[in-house]
Amino acid sequence: MASTASAHRWRDLYRRNERRIAALWIGGVLVLFAGMAVEPVRSRALSVLQRLASFYDARWDRRLDDGRRLVEAKRFDDAATYLERLDRDFPARTSRQARDKEREYLLRLLAQSYEAGEHKTKAIATWQRLVAFDSINYRNHFEYGQAAERLLSGWSVAPEARDGYARALQLFPTHLPSLRGYIAYYNDRSEWREITAAYRSYLDAFLLEEVRLRVGDSVRAMNVLVDGRPHDIELAWSLPAGWRGDLMVGSVAYPLVIEQVTVLPHVRVGAAAPREARAVSLEAVRAQAMRRAGAGWLPDDSSGMLRVPVEAGADGIARLTVRVRMFKLMDAPLWQQIAKCYRNLVDSTGLADATTRSVSYPSASAADAALGRLGWSTEGQYRPGVK
Repeated sequence: MASTASAHRWRDLYRRNERRIAALWIGGVLVLFAGMAVEPVRSRALSVLQRLASFYDARWDRRLDDGRRLVEAKRFDDAATYLERLDRDFPARTSRQARDKEREYLLRLLAQSYEAGEHKTKAIATWQRLVAFDSINYRNHFEYGQAAERLLSGWSVAPEARDGYARALQLFPTHLPSLRGYIAYYNDRSEWREITAAYRSYLDAFLLEEVRLRVGDSVRAMNVLVDGRPHDIELAWSLPAGWRGDLMVGSVAYPLVIEQVTVLPHVRVGAAAPREARAVSLEAVRAQAMRRAGAGWLPDDSSGMLRVPVEAGADGIARLTVRVRMFKLMDAPLWQQIAKCYRNLVDSTGLADATTRSVSYPSASAADAALGRLGWSTEGQYRPGVK
């Protein structure tokens, strides 16, 4: 009864002052529009509104950061409770909405909290939710495969893990960590043919990567197939008579080797004889931030280059042709497994071909670190504090 009487009083007050309230409203709107018509006032007001909107929207980043800190502090039960609540409130419900990468990050944190808290069923269900959220993101399948390998495997790698790795390879056929997990499944079962077939698919998968070339102060970049086979890079590169210097060839992450360099001289005025290409000696090749490994060179970091001394001669240089091999990422322990499979199958031809097309980093961590140097390998991932 009291609330009803109060409502009646407010309604009577509004009716008695209806015209005054309407006049105040209209006056306020007119003042607002008049203020917005003045440039300094409009700029200041819009700037304040933008800051307020950005601060309000950034609350999701702040809340995600709070969840991350709980996980890093190993307060896994508290983290799971907090992240469950954030999961219910989070705005991105599909991968086509804004903050979809933040949603994936949230699901990863939640799955890690469940797993660390020994809630295996909830952890696997959350990893499956991550896959369902964006099924065309190879990382989601790969991470599900890793989780299934940890949580569902017994004496051998679980089939669910194999399926996660297989789907990741369908989406990204040259992803070495997924290949490593996929091969581990069949290695446990001594299914050698599956392993060699997977490796052939990995070697043959289409992949273009940039090769950097430098002569003097001139730098160029060319895309080359990464398949362990020789490919020619032909460049019109004019160098004057008597020039001496280094041709520098480099790769950010993929092993490579220079198999041949030839130079074509300028046309000599008044000379009818055809120009003949001349091979450059590779005996004096020097390495910068690269080290020898089998048939190729491994870049130690993104500055890795091979230096080939070149002399232009009396007729100068009009064109350079560089024959290179670029090798897909591989690590020595995995390569040893693969080579053993070829030997077990008595497939000497296959082993010989795979050997000429393979150069290995010394460890899995070194090969994966090389993959991390490639800009596209982390593209699209949510990283706290990085915009």
